[in-house]
Amino acid sequence: MYEEMYNGLRKAVLESGDDLSKEIVNRFDKIAEKYKEEPQQKTEKKVSVSELARANRIVK
Repeated sequence: MYEEMYNGLRKAVLESGDDLSKEIVNRFDKIAEKYKEEPQQKTEKKVSVSELARANRIVK
């Protein structure tokens, strides 16, 4: 489910033509490759509202 959402979002961002957005997607791709190589572990991390707001400002 998450992979489908990510792929749809990734496709939309890459088609937008915005250089910053493309750079962000490329960095996420590198991170995703790193986690594919490592064994999968189920972990949960609580994220604060301020961290989410900061990430949202970076993406915009």
